[in-house]
Amino acid sequence: MVRAALAAGLVAAAGSLLIKNQFSSTARFTLVSDEFDATQLLGGLAAIAGRVSPGLRAGGGGTPDFGKAVATMESTLELVLRSHPSWTDSTVLVHLDLGLKDSLRLMERARKELSDRVGITADINTGVVSLTYWDHDRYWSAATAGAFVTATDSVLRLSRRSRAAALERFLTEQLRAASDTVDVTEEKLLTFNIRNRLIQQSPALTLQAARLQREIDAAQSLFSSLQQQAATARLREVQNTPTLSLLDPARPPYKKSWPPRTILTLLAMTLASALRLAWLTRRDLVNLVIN
Repeated sequence: MVRAALAAGLVAAAGSLLIKNQFSSTARFTLVSDEFDATQLLGGLAAIAGRVSPGLRAGGGGTPDFGKAVATMESTLELVLRSHPSWTDSTVLVHLDLGLKDSLRLMERARKELSDRVGITADINTGVVSLTYWDHDRYWSAATAGAFVTATDSVLRLSRRSRAAALERFLTEQLRAASDTVDVTEEKLLTFNIRNRLIQQSPALTLQAARLQREIDAAQSLFSSLQQQAATARLREVQNTPTLSLLDPARPPYKKSWPPRTILTLLAMTLASALRLAWLTRRDLVNLVIN
């Protein structure tokens, strides 16, 4: 049994030496959401906000699940593949060295390789997204994990600009409608005053004039609010501030994450001992039956 265990341990140790080391590096970040939530407004603007597409509303781009999804999008993966660390001109795509000449097959294989190597978890309670990437080189593992964070931020910025542009177009249409409403209500009050300028003001006419004035005030208030929000949307369209906050940058790991050579060797020795013991027990039982 001892000889079998030692032989199995030597074979397992020698075999594990043939497996390349894998180094894992982890980066942690949270998403920054400074979007204006129009649904919190009161009055007419809140009613208009209810007609905004859910994709344009604030809050959907600030959840950790959303950040996890963006980090694994094809556009994010392609940005990572084209990136390179500051200490080399070699891109991640070149570093993977997949050995394919066809560009389409190469990109498809590279995206799959990145997806297999990256692991992402999103903590709903803390809002922290943890991104882990492994590579056979400890420095490339940290650099690629950092590239994932940078690419995720770039895609999120593009998403923010796209949503801001769509929201700005929506608000512009509503602003045009609000301007027409202001013009109509002002024209109604002007017509009312002209028709009744020679008539002594009665309580009924005074009440009617007050109602028309309230309509004008409400329309002007809505128009002013829409103007402010349209201006804010235009600013967000050109905004280039970060969309995420990096809590823990990726660092080159000191220890390998795979393979666990000691554990593999001990498992092989244990399995060999168990098999040898089972074989000896079976042989003794057979001999006992024969005798």
